Amino acid sequence: MNRLLIAAACAAALSLASTANAAVTISGFGQVVVGTTGDDAEPFPERNFDSDADFKEESLFAVQVSADLNENIDVIAQILARGDKDFEAELAWAYANMRLGDAFKLKIGRQRLGLFRYSDYLDVGYAYPFIRPPVSVYNLGFSNADGLSLSHDAQLGDWYSQAQLFIGGYSGDARFGGVYLDTKLKSLMGASWTMDYSDWLSLRATYYKADVEYVRGTSLDTLEALLVGNGFGALASSLVYDGDPGVFWGVGAQIDRGNILLVAEFTSTDIDDSLFAPTEGWYLSAG
Repeated sequence: MNRLLIAAACAAALSLASTANAAVTISGFGQVVVGTTGDDAEPFPERNFDSDADFKEESLFAVQVSADLNENIDVIAQILARGDKDFEAELAWAYANMRLGDAFKLKIGRQRLGLFRYSDYLDVGYAYPFIRPPVSVYNLGFSNADGLSLSHDAQLGDWYSQAQLFIGGYSGDARFGGVYLDTKLKSLMGASWTMDYSDWLSLRATYYKADVEYVRGTSLDTLEALLVGNGFGALASSLVYDGDPGVFWGVGAQIDRGNILLVAEFTSTDIDDSLFAPTEGWYLSAG
């Protein structure tokens, strides 16, 4: 069913592009990754690597279709197949991008959330200076959402400003600790702002909030019932996400002087009435 829906969506996009005499571009990317922790090593954080060499865990392939409907509107769809999900094809992106004058852009549909500095390139390994983005920060378990985003670009003297507002929601798999769980984020909204100075300094801030739920019909239901039945109702309430408010915020910076590179990010995640304590993550990378 997923493959049929993806094929239908792509066919509809191509048909619409053809009708509008649009320029259609098809591109792709991929990576084949082999990983192992070595003999008697601890598990790698957020990944299922062990002492045996694994070629699937971080390997992926993607195809992207884009079409310019006119000088102000283009549509983009991306089909992604991940090794850790048995290479099942899924529609990662599917949105219309509308240019509203010289400064504003409006995106409608499934799109990448601007949570981190490298959010736009998470699946394209050669686009950032790491083997993978540091898992201490890049560990939310999801990266795309369905909704509407409004962005604004401006030149302010030697500074270049990029600001984005998002409102929407998410329903699907979210990976936590190497395991995918069915998750819902309702009333998801947030903003990000990046300021670049000249061509060597970049500063960034992000704030998002949502009501967090897990999808009923899983083993968590059984555990919740057992806890409630044995008088641990408060613990069950803390364990189960049932519309609990969650907040994510982060700041980051990059200095690139040609022969010197410094990159740092700090993030904080907190879900009210949750068994899990608020988490903070950071990294500093130098080259």
